[in-house]
Amino acid sequence: TFQAQPGLVTAPNRVLHSMRSSECPSSSFSLLDTGLCLTGDKQLESFVQQLDSFYHRKSASSFDVKGPRYRLGDFTIKPGIVCVGPNSLGAILEVEYVPCNVVTQCWSLLQQVVRRLVDAQVQLPNMPSQQNEQAYTAADTMAQYIKIFADIRKLPR
Repeated sequence: TFQAQPGLVTAPNRVLHSMRSSECPSSSFSLLDTGLCLTGDKQLESFVQQLDSFYHRKSASSFDVKGPRYRLGDFTIKPGIVCVGPNSLGAILEVEYVPCNVVTQCWSLLQQVVRRLVDAQVQLPNMPSQQNEQAYTAADTMAQYIKIFADIRKLPR
C-alpha cells in the first residue's frame, strides 16, 4: 500500500494499493482509493514503485491470504487465513459460482451456499455495490479484499 506524498496538489492523501492474485498469476492490480483499478502484467507493479515522487510505501507490512481451493459442483470455494508476516489475523471465505459472472443474477444462490458453509452467527456481506448488470472481474475481487483488509486493520489486537 502506497500513500501520496504530503504537499502534492495533484493527489492529496491518495492511497494506492498494489496487489497480486494466484488466480491471475501474470497480472498485477493497482487500486486507487477512488475505486479506479489498473490491471496489467507484472511490470505494472514495477512501474507503480517508480512513482515514489508521488506515492511512498505506507507500511512495510503486507497482507497475505493462503489456503486451499475446492470445487463443489459449479462452485469454487476458497477458505483462507489472512496473515501479516508470521501473524494470523483472521479467516476469509471466497465463493464463486462459475457459470455466472453477473453478481445480481446469482447473489441469492451465493448467499444460500455460504450460509450452509458457515455458522449462522457469521454476518454475510452485502452485495458488492458497484455491481449492476456488469460482469464480475478479478479487479472486483481485489477491491473486495482491500475492504476486508481495511476492516481487519481496525480490529483490536
